[in-house]
Amino acid sequence: MALILEMMATRKHSLDQILAGIPKYYSAGCKVPCSSSQAVDVLRRLSHQYADLKPTTTDGLRLDWDDAWALIRASNTEPFMRIFAEARSQEKAEELVARFKAEIGA
Repeated sequence: MALILEMMATRKHSLDQILAGIPKYYSAGCKVPCSSSQAVDVLRRLSHQYADLKPTTTDGLRLDWDDAWALIRASNTEPFMRIFAEARSQEKAEELVARFKAEIGA
């Protein structure tokens, strides 16, 4: 809160003005049945398939575009893969989730 108040004071902007300058993103997600052994194969395959995007593999497989990102990861507690996406439109976020759901084979 202190940082927001500092921004308001130094920029002489209202909170609404500051928020208007922050891009809005929409999210979508789902879970897909997948065993742990299958998940390893899926993540390896997708990592190679999308190598041009320089995927991050810290917590699953994260792919970044200019206007969106997707994270595909195995659940630690259930036999599922989880797919999350954020994009500048709800339609794009849902399209990314559907795309990776299909690529996983669900």
